[in-house]
Amino acid sequence: MKPWVKASIMLLFLSPLVAELLTTATPPWQFVNPVSLAILLSLYGSGALLIREYRARRKLGFTSVLLLGLAYGVLEEGLAVETFFNPEWKDLGEYGVYGRWLGVNWVWSCYLAVFHSLWSIAVPIALVEAFYSEVESKAWLSRRTCTVLVGLISAVTLILNLATPYTASIHLYILCIAVIALLILLARRGSLEEIARTQAPRITPVKYSLYWFFWGLAFFIIFFAAPYTMPHPLIPIAVLALMYWFSLRAIKLLDSGTPIYKYGFASSLIYALAILDVLASLQPGGEYKLFIAIGFIVLVALLGRRIASRKSGNGNGAQSIPRADQTT
Repeated sequence: MKPWVKASIMLLFLSPLVAELLTTATPPWQFVNPVSLAILLSLYGSGALLIREYRARRKLGFTSVLLLGLAYGVLEEGLAVETFFNPEWKDLGEYGVYGRWLGVNWVWSCYLAVFHSLWSIAVPIALVEAFYSEVESKAWLSRRTCTVLVGLISAVTLILNLATPYTASIHLYILCIAVIALLILLARRGSLEEIARTQAPRITPVKYSLYWFFWGLAFFIIFFAAPYTMPHPLIPIAVLALMYWFSLRAIKLLDSGTPIYKYGFASSLIYALAILDVLASLQPGGEYKLFIAIGFIVLVALLGRRIASRKSGNGNGAQSIPRADQTT
């Protein structure tokens, strides 16, 4: 099997594994249900593959992945399951009231969009590209495959929207579509013609990993504590905007083409999320979450050993992007 085929399959599964299984949003017994798995792969997997392919074909920097990841978050949470608008969504809790204005759960929407941008999209892409660094700069999919994936994610989005009991106002759907279009345009402006001249990072891999680990912990601490510690909803939104600005700057280091930085970025954010699983496992009935956390920690550690065992330093992030029909 060709490396880009293996990489595509790994990314197809890794995105929903991190976003749904590691977060325990989808319990293991539900995740392996064929219907649930098909929906998750069509939504998360297709989104991650399409975003990664779009970046590769247009030679975009990794900043574009975060922006397109935001667009994916708006697609899933705004158009598909409508948690941006539904005040009675089962996972909202205080966020059904805190930060709700004009029919939108604003604080929840901002944090969920950023979550998807990083954990659902950027983390799986970075980890897979670090593991298959020999093809990280190449297009993996044919145009026909991309068309199929667009059809899958569109169909699942429509099905989930119709299956959701809550129906938002039409102008909110239009707003989501406009935001998605704007984010795609912003991502396209991130084209890095100078990517071949990108300097090596001046920060060590260990420090870079620690930066993202504590960034991830801060993200979740603020998310869970905001409704109880921050009296005005604009405060957590402002804090998140500042954090995201720094993340957009820090993510540029991944354009150096050095696999160890991509691994450090992805593994650190996964470990931060795994810590939440460990804490959640202390609650009655949550014991299985500990095994999920341990499983991901072991998996990421094994991937790291495999990446470290390979000869690094000859990053290929600046190589030319072949046409997809020449690779598949």
